[in-house]
Amino acid sequence: MNGLTSRVFDMADQRRFAALSGDYNPMHVDCAFARRVAVGAPIVHGVHNLLWCVNQIAEKQGVPPVSRLRVDFDNFVAVGESVELVVTHADEKHLRAEVRVRSLPALTLAITFGGPRPQYLRNHYDNFISPENVPMDEGDREGVLAFSKGIAKTFPHAAVALGEYRIGALGACTRLVGMVYPGRHSIFHKLVLDTHEDTEDAQISYKVTDVNQLHRLVRCQVWGGGWAGTLTSTIRHRPVGQPRIAELAPLVGRHEFAGCTPLIVGGSRGLGEVTAKLIAAGGGRPLITYLTGEDDAQRVVDDIRQWGGSCDLRKLDVTRPIAEQLAALEQAPNQLYYFATPMIGGRRNGDLFDQSRFETFTTFYVRGFYGCCLALLDKRPTSLIALYPSSVFVKERPSGLTEYAMSKAAGEELCRDMNANVPQLHVIVDRLPRLSTDQNPGLENVAVSDKLLPIIRRMRQPSAT
Repeated sequence: MNGLTSRVFDMADQRRFAALSGDYNPMHVDCAFARRVAVGAPIVHGVHNLLWCVNQIAEKQGVPPVSRLRVDFDNFVAVGESVELVVTHADEKHLRAEVRVRSLPALTLAITFGGPRPQYLRNHYDNFISPENVPMDEGDREGVLAFSKGIAKTFPHAAVALGEYRIGALGACTRLVGMVYPGRHSIFHKLVLDTHEDTEDAQISYKVTDVNQLHRLVRCQVWGGGWAGTLTSTIRHRPVGQPRIAELAPLVGRHEFAGCTPLIVGGSRGLGEVTAKLIAAGGGRPLITYLTGEDDAQRVVDDIRQWGGSCDLRKLDVTRPIAEQLAALEQAPNQLYYFATPMIGGRRNGDLFDQSRFETFTTFYVRGFYGCCLALLDKRPTSLIALYPSSVFVKERPSGLTEYAMSKAAGEELCRDMNANVPQLHVIVDRLPRLSTDQNPGLENVAVSDKLLPIIRRMRQPSAT
């Protein structure tokens, strides 16, 4: 086993590779959009990882003529994470390597040596029958994509090993999956490509040959640019959008929440968005916060104001001292709804307990909530009502959510102590079920308002809880 090198991809790398390949899928280049995907941060292009991997191997130990390239994109790599390249096997016929993130394989590469096959016949796939299943996404099912071989200048050693056109064609493959079909909501899983001698053609042809509805799996045949083979991807569930205020307004009385001036932490989407709209529809004046999703937050504010309600917004980072961020508030909120959260389904380190995940969750669900309460009590020392949204997973949790459940349980204990020792504060703790939000897009579309509205009404009468 040979550890060759390591690196960290940053956002400048993302933008450069997007420009070279044409793959501007927002999961790679848009921080706000990427909150809803996998690790909760922009994701390194799998093909970028692949080309860096081949370039390093070619530079450090050379690559004989290639017959086949097989790549499994095993795990996401988030921008800012360190990856390590390890060659696990090498002989005169084969080479295998892994790119690892936190000791987990992010990419598995298998190269078969032997050189290209004779010139590829373009009509080889003409007899494939297009899939009969109804497509799960929009996009062209077959066509041609042109590419520039200029991308090869960024990977000069890989270009020597594979050829400039083949590097350009690999860039076209990520553009195909990320921008054409499946497109915006795709995940690239695997490519298996054989080399051919027809490299003097700066385009690839593609044809979707299988769409599996049950597993949301897509297979696509590609040929051109010196390659021929199969790309495998899946279609992610689309992020769940919440109802507009006009749809929620009939659920509440026009003045039902008059006098409520809540601070809704994490109000740019999901539960916080619905809470803000319900309170505004009932005559309240919510102030919502965001961290990275300013456009999402402004969309919520605009929807409420255009309907005729009141809503303001403010940037807030609960991982930093909170009092100074709220010092400029002109009106002291009389309620706190705390929906701040990191990515719940993020990467684990493979151990039974992941200390870094626990610390992240604790920062949000314990220290962040406590800091918000103290900051608001400092501005409004007479009374404050706060909602701590816990989770049913505290009692019964799925595998892999140990740290999440532990931090929510710790938050509940803090709330009990605060209720017992801070007379001007009343905290309502509610263990919410899994609801259909952008972190849980594959769930049945349960109406979030059905669960939230009774809680919002309880916040008006805390003594009855």
